[in-house]
Amino acid sequence: MERIYYYSILLIAFILPSPYCGLTLALLAIVFVCWLHAGDYKNIPKIIKQPQVFFPFAFYLFLAAGLLYTAHPSKVFSGLSTQIAFALFPLVIGSSSIINKRLIKASGQMFLVSLSFFLFISICYALFDTVRTGERSIMIEESLYSKFRSFGLTSVFRNWHPTYVAMFANLGIAIQLHYCLEAFSKKQIILSTLVVLFLGICLVLLNSLTGIACFVLIGFYYFNKVSSRLHINKRVKSGVLIAAFLGLLSLFFFNPFQNEKIDSLKNKAFIITDNQEQRNLLTMRLAKWETHIDIFKEHWLGGTTFGDINYIRKDTYIAKGYQDLAHYNYNAHNQYLEVLATYGIVGVFIFLGLLLSPIFQSNKYPLFIPFLFIVSITFLTESILVRQQGILFFMFFYALYTHRGFKDTQQDQCSTINQQF
Repeated sequence: MERIYYYSILLIAFILPSPYCGLTLALLAIVFVCWLHAGDYKNIPKIIKQPQVFFPFAFYLFLAAGLLYTAHPSKVFSGLSTQIAFALFPLVIGSSSIINKRLIKASGQMFLVSLSFFLFISICYALFDTVRTGERSIMIEESLYSKFRSFGLTSVFRNWHPTYVAMFANLGIAIQLHYCLEAFSKKQIILSTLVVLFLGICLVLLNSLTGIACFVLIGFYYFNKVSSRLHINKRVKSGVLIAAFLGLLSLFFFNPFQNEKIDSLKNKAFIITDNQEQRNLLTMRLAKWETHIDIFKEHWLGGTTFGDINYIRKDTYIAKGYQDLAHYNYNAHNQYLEVLATYGIVGVFIFLGLLLSPIFQSNKYPLFIPFLFIVSITFLTESILVRQQGILFFMFFYALYTHRGFKDTQQDQCSTINQQF
């Protein structure tokens, strides 16, 4: 059963960044059975009191509490099934004695291999399809995309979202740099350079400005770690950081690669609108954010509930004259505002507790901080937890990196498992 658990975790790590992430739920069921077989039931009350388990459980229970005052109970029941990862991952992964440093490292490597593999397939398919058809663009819904950029690049796989893939790429970069610093050998440095270069190019192709911002911050974070390790002079370090910052500002101001998102930010008026002719990625998001703040003002304590948010949101878009937003009934494209409107002030406090409480735990895994950077920044422009892939990704690595029993000196049980073969 331990071997089944071990390899199920690795398979989950491989499947998560792929277009077939729905298979994760089947593997999670297997992991749950293995956890039940371990039978550590007497410690469950103690486990649930741990902040990294308590807050996800509380968030899930608060979703369920919406049944008491929703007008659409069937939607709440649907939410309980899609958001089950909040309850199960911290319990069956975050408290398992099989999880240790070696398994966490192996899971990160599997995630990175899978992500790189599917990105490589996407690029190869875009090249093949361009040669086959002679067309460099593809129509997706009502928009035209280059086959090598954004939704055009991810279109080979159904429901593969560029912002999500960019988030995965940034975590992959953080994973590779973290283990490079641990080994810090010539072989690891070369491998890390190739991985970062490949995923960095993919971030540009995915055309996610939030993803590129995360990439820059992760770069600063690990540059600071490397400079401390190599005892680089503080003045030199500060000079490099200032030069990098000025270089990024220059890239934005001059936009030498003619990025259309940057052009739209610079050339269109700063107004809150969903009008096709006047909007850009920021002004349209401002319209979404304004709408969700208005919803919160009307449902400030417990929110609209998961069951009612879609109906109330559409009515509010219409009332504010945002006909295009109402037509597609867009979510907030901001996870914090999504939680605020859906769960109110109570839900926000629970959600922030979920995010921030592990920072104060001594046994968190070192990669938790980069992971938190990446998801927290991505949450600013995308409601990551409204999609199943986003929930599964977030809660899987959250449970791994905040495992309640993790210590650097922890006994390596994975070697014991492997010896049994």
